[in-house]
Amino acid sequence: MSFFHSKCFMRFPVFLITLVLLFACRGSDDSSVNTPEVLQYLSPSEVVGNTTSPIGTNVAVIRDWTTSQPFVDVFKTARPFTVHSSEGVNYDENGWPTRLNGGQAETYLLTELNRGGDNVIPLGLYTVLYDGKGKINYGGLGKLVGSKPGHDVLYISDLNGTLNITITETDPTDYIRNIRVLMPGGICLSDRFHHAASEDDCPDGDYRSYEEYHEEILFNPDYLRYMQSFKVLRFMDFMNTNDSSITEWSDITSFSGATWSGYEADKGGAPIEVMVKLANQLNADAWFCMPHKANDEYIRNFADSVKEHLKPELKAYVEYSNEVWNSIFTQSDYADEQGKFRNLDGDSYKAQMKYYSRRSVQIFNIWENSFGGRERLVRVMSTHAPNIDASETVLDFEEAYKKTDALAVAPYFGGDPEPFRSVSSVNEIFKILNSRRYPESLPNIEKNIAELGKLTKKYNVDLIAYEGGQHLADWDTSEDEQHPNPLFYRANRDPRMGILYYQYLQSWRKAGGKLFVHYTSPRMWTKVGSWGVMENLNQTPAEAPKYNAILTFIRENPRWW
Repeated sequence: MSFFHSKCFMRFPVFLITLVLLFACRGSDDSSVNTPEVLQYLSPSEVVGNTTSPIGTNVAVIRDWTTSQPFVDVFKTARPFTVHSSEGVNYDENGWPTRLNGGQAETYLLTELNRGGDNVIPLGLYTVLYDGKGKINYGGLGKLVGSKPGHDVLYISDLNGTLNITITETDPTDYIRNIRVLMPGGICLSDRFHHAASEDDCPDGDYRSYEEYHEEILFNPDYLRYMQSFKVLRFMDFMNTNDSSITEWSDITSFSGATWSGYEADKGGAPIEVMVKLANQLNADAWFCMPHKANDEYIRNFADSVKEHLKPELKAYVEYSNEVWNSIFTQSDYADEQGKFRNLDGDSYKAQMKYYSRRSVQIFNIWENSFGGRERLVRVMSTHAPNIDASETVLDFEEAYKKTDALAVAPYFGGDPEPFRSVSSVNEIFKILNSRRYPESLPNIEKNIAELGKLTKKYNVDLIAYEGGQHLADWDTSEDEQHPNPLFYRANRDPRMGILYYQYLQSWRKAGGKLFVHYTSPRMWTKVGSWGVMENLNQTPAEAPKYNAILTFIRENPRWW
């Protein structure tokens, strides 16, 4: 039966964005599922705090094009100077050009953020602060309207393009460094979750401008407001886990680095200090993914740092890399080589997964030693959701389940692009997503989740999701507007997607699943997928059906374990 059968749909008006949970219309015989009639918008006062939230979020990658602009100093998302510099430019240990040698050092930031919608970040007068002597040119979005040594003012009126910053002259004895590009406005000290355009927006004496207090106000308040509903922050993308070449502690990203953007594979994305500070500020548990080549010293120092700085009431989730089972990543190749080298199994893939299992347990042991026990740790083993045999292999090998707290999977629905390539409407997309004819439709993924629930019960470990949600993406397309991508975007904006998300999360709970970490925090939608739960930080739940469904699930289903 159609998911929006007319008899069911006409009960509520469209303009309310009524994400009606039509289990009766779908012929469900499960009377135990408690579903609200309408998924309503939640005001900020209703979503502050995450104490009982069963949902986590993957934290989006740090890039110049991200619509999850995390920092009031937007320069921290800029591309490293080395990506766009003349040959022969010298750099210090933090990535600042010390000698231009006749060339120039250029970087980009705020790249085409308009593609994520309106109001992605505040517009207006941006303050540029820097140390040293030399000359900086601005191009693209930024119009220079004021300048004095160490202090420039740029007017940014729209986000259609990119902001170019080029160092054309620098004094090698006092080179330009510590560039900060600060959003206009600030916050009210009594409310760190909302942007204040000026002191007029705050009670007397309560205003804190970004220009004056940027070292204290690290995070964009719009970013914090989005994050506040989630109990766990998974930092896989944020710390640049996939395809990492990190091996030693000296490879770690420094807090003093020119940029924290993860364009360079030998860098680790966000510094540990930033991840821990975000978790502490939000009272959220922190999920860290250890680089697949990292040596024991790196793992130990990382764990020691988290132990020292993460609030004692918060937990650390520990995972070895990300999707080591997935052949698109170099961590998969690495585990394959290591498993074969150690002759862990005659079957190549089993040897790969057995190496993943063994290395995971080694990493768990290091973290346990650093933390003085397991009380504040959640030891995570992750596998491919449809591959039950692989899950059993990693848990069973050398009795790894005895050292593991949770099996984590990514039960995406709609992952096979083939059936969608011939559709001509959004209605057809939802028919496929609800049809049992297709292996990765929602009904079949629900069956897979139920099987995983039985497996984790057998091994006495929790079933959690490291990622999840819709998977409408066709990576064979070469352009964002190539079919079927525009239909995918429309489907993700359709209220029916919110309906599917709520049903999906209810099925997760029914199967025995616990923590669900959706993928991902706000991000613009492109040919590689509509992964963002919203397209930018400032959309309302009424504009973002996936986000609306998740918030409603949080409200209606307080943590059940």
